[in-house]
Amino acid sequence: MDNSLEEILDKRGDPTGFYINDITKAINVDPKKIVYGEYFLPNSTDTPPTGRAEWDDITARLTQYAERNGQWVAVSSKKFREDLVKDIEVLRSPRKRTFRSIAYHLKRIPSYVISLVKKQASLYGWMSPLADVLYFERNNSLNRLYHELRGMENYGLLDIQGEPDEHILSPTYKLIRQIKDAQRLKFGKKPSVIDKLKEGIFIEKEEE
Repeated sequence: MDNSLEEILDKRGDPTGFYINDITKAINVDPKKIVYGEYFLPNSTDTPPTGRAEWDDITARLTQYAERNGQWVAVSSKKFREDLVKDIEVLRSPRKRTFRSIAYHLKRIPSYVISLVKKQASLYGWMSPLADVLYFERNNSLNRLYHELRGMENYGLLDIQGEPDEHILSPTYKLIRQIKDAQRLKFGKKPSVIDKLKEGIFIEKEEE
């Protein structure tokens, strides 16, 4: 177990399922600088996790947790599963599945439009790619969730520690830095040479 792990308690002193550690403290990106929907990330790169809906979903959840806590946090696998169960329950309601279907078709709208209307519309709240997959996997859902989380860990995008029944999931600096850079390029905020030098980003030689 990570010796730097500190549990975050609520105002009554009860556990929240969130933690801070050396990994989350190393992320010097403001959570509010990451553009995200409830279950998606509006950027256009093909670099993992983008391009894989389940990983985008996981990253959006981690970003939402960070914004809620005012800092990047790790989350217990128990808390993460509890939130997933709530989303899977949505899929059991025919009426809510209809909203989810509408949201699916809205995915064809350019992401910058989605980012403008997401505060006024909650349709995306009915569609979680990860919950969808786990719902249809049925008896294999836990193994599938484990597979997705380990896949992100293999890319260095997620740190997983602890016992199998109570893992601690931490977003990594690599994950958040990658998302922020992709979104800066997408929304026309390309980092300057000075930004790159300050942040230690490798500068490729421009083609003549």
